[in-house]
Amino acid sequence: MEHQDQNIINLKTISRLFHELAFNKENTRLSQKTLQLSAQYINLFIREGILRSNDERLSDGDRLSHVDGIDNLETIRGNEGEEVEEEVPDITLNEDDIQSNPNTQYTSNEPPADGDNDTLDVRHLSKIAGVLLLDF
Repeated sequence: MEHQDQNIINLKTISRLFHELAFNKENTRLSQKTLQLSAQYINLFIREGILRSNDERLSDGDRLSHVDGIDNLETIRGNEGEEVEEEVPDITLNEDDIQSNPNTQYTSNEPPADGDNDTLDVRHLSKIAGVLLLDF
């Protein structure tokens, strides 16, 4: 797994981000290990965002717009404008749903069928962004 050791973001860039955004004193120093750990964290965050966005693209659904465990009800409008409550299906993952190889868990090796969208878009990331931030 050589590619996991490579940093997506240069350590100098991470150091500059810390100094520009987080530190009040210019003479604050960062160790090399701190920068490497921060780089691993950022790489993990980016990778997880891509994997979750791809999962959202493949499912092409609204599953993250419903919070499981709060009320599982979605309000919709009926013909006369009255509110109608509809039960949202449970979408929890079971162990059988998870593949053994974590690197291919949320990816598809199959080419898209005619008419399918095979492009990862910002709308896919925007659907998972809130939950992704809460997880990190």
